[in-house]
Amino acid sequence: MRLFTALLLAACLLAGGCASRENSTPKPKAASNAPSPLADSFKAEDYRGKILLLNFWATWCPPCRGELPDLVRLHHDFDAAKVAVVGISIDDRGTPEEIQTKLHQALAAYQIDYPVFFDSKMELYQAFGSFQAIPTTFLIDPQGQVRKVYEGARPYAAFAEDIQALLDGKKIEG
Repeated sequence: MRLFTALLLAACLLAGGCASRENSTPKPKAASNAPSPLADSFKAEDYRGKILLLNFWATWCPPCRGELPDLVRLHHDFDAAKVAVVGISIDDRGTPEEIQTKLHQALAAYQIDYPVFFDSKMELYQAFGSFQAIPTTFLIDPQGQVRKVYEGARPYAAFAEDIQALLDGKKIEG
């Protein structure tokens, strides 16, 4: 099933360039000293039955950082029993320790309280098609099918509209 899902996701991707960068910094909160979970602990099956907004991002990417407040808001605005927001960090600049530090700084600065996994071996990145643009976000329906791929940063409303459409049983394409 994982192979099927990975192949389906790869088929859905379009090539694109990395978006431009920079944005504002929200109020900081206390950072945890615990390491970010590694991507190999991420299991798409754990989200089966829910709409999954799966966001690939990096701390060095300004458009990624600019999108984070909207992702936090989406996480809060939708029923957690029906919708999950999950981040996958594909940070690759620095030692693993430096990357963990940067991740924890970003989690604190943007008050990220949804799950974020660190794809240290780029396995999820490859499974999802080795896309070219970041951020890249996948909207996955409760049956595990990719319904839309967003390359580049998107505003709250773009994600919220599509999530609501899926909740309402409407078809979306993209």
